[in-house]
Amino acid sequence: MRKLLIIMTAMVIAVSCAKQPPKEIPAEVSMQKGMQYFERKKFKDAAEHFEAAIRSAQDPEIAGNAQIFLADSHFLAKDYDLAIPSYETYLRIYPFSSDAPRAKLRLGLCYYRQIGAPDRDIKNAEEALRIFSELRNENPGYAKEYELADKIRELRGLLGERELLIAKFYLRTDKERPAVKRLQYIVENFPDTVVYPESLSLLGDYYADREGYEAEAIKYYRALIREFPDSKYSSGITSKLSKLLARITDTLGDVENN
Repeated sequence: MRKLLIIMTAMVIAVSCAKQPPKEIPAEVSMQKGMQYFERKKFKDAAEHFEAAIRSAQDPEIAGNAQIFLADSHFLAKDYDLAIPSYETYLRIYPFSSDAPRAKLRLGLCYYRQIGAPDRDIKNAEEALRIFSELRNENPGYAKEYELADKIRELRGLLGERELLIAKFYLRTDKERPAVKRLQYIVENFPDTVVYPESLSLLGDYYADREGYEAEAIKYYRALIREFPDSKYSSGITSKLSKLLARITDTLGDVENN
């Protein structure tokens, strides 16, 4: 009996001494620690605590603050691949919060800061343009404060350059139909960019070389000389127009004689 009591006592002691599962840290504590790291610019450490706060938060306000600071931590650490989904999550859950414009601005900047040369993947430029344009439409005052109009103009120019590079590639490889489609797309969608006058010139030249398309060539040449009279692409346009009009006259004369 004595031996049994000793064994049972030992078991009780062993159970009581066993490692207890750690208590969940309250969201408020994780948030406070995260802010301490954030203020010291230790953004990766801050992000860990903000994530913990999100997981344990019972209060929507704490969860929202933790989410935006999590996204900001990734953004300021220049870890844009993590910042993007963090901002997207915040905007999906809190689209009308006071921090939503800042979240959308920084989401756009995540893409903007990863833009490469015009001849590379243009997805980042497209996404940045889409987000900045949405923000300008939703909050014009905020967009003006952060000079988004300049960034939008820059991004449109970059996308226009991309389209022109592709069009020229098609022209060099004798793929004329896709080339013309790209040039027409530029003329219709990027009239405020530097590639617009060159696109007018290329379209005019393309149609000028094809019998029966004189009217199309004249349309693009006239637009070019009307909108950009001092452009290098307008040089010699008057002579080209004269030749095209002469061709039309000759064609009409042949029709009448027949």
